[in-house]
Amino acid sequence: MGCLVSALWETEFPTASAIVADIISIISNKKDLAVNYDDKNIKILSKDEIQGDYYVRLKIKNSSDALVNITDLLSGKNIKISSITENKINEDDTALLFTIRDIGFSSLSFALNELKSLSQVYEIENIIKIENYEA
Repeated sequence: MGCLVSALWETEFPTASAIVADIISIISNKKDLAVNYDDKNIKILSKDEIQGDYYVRLKIKNSSDALVNITDLLSGKNIKISSITENKINEDDTALLFTIRDIGFSSLSFALNELKSLSQVYEIENIIKIENYEA
């Protein structure tokens, strides 16, 4: 095998097909699982209980007060912004990408709905959950 293929082949992480097979086994309620699974102790979290980090991408008006109004609104709700990046799309529009740390999904949704009401926010283009894996 080539060096790259060999390195990928020997990875310590499960393959996507192995993960899908485990999920199908769990859904099918099979008892001979390759993963440890105890259906008596499972708790499905509500949206209020899900804490995490998120990337958010907005399309906003290209003006300095737009950024000020957005950060004021978020900081007023005790939302922790860890990074902000602005990319000018054209003379009038800017893409604003920011990372929010340690927030409940419901709190994030509520804040983003308020952001939509700002005249400088044209669109919430994307919200991506950041998965943190510990080895």
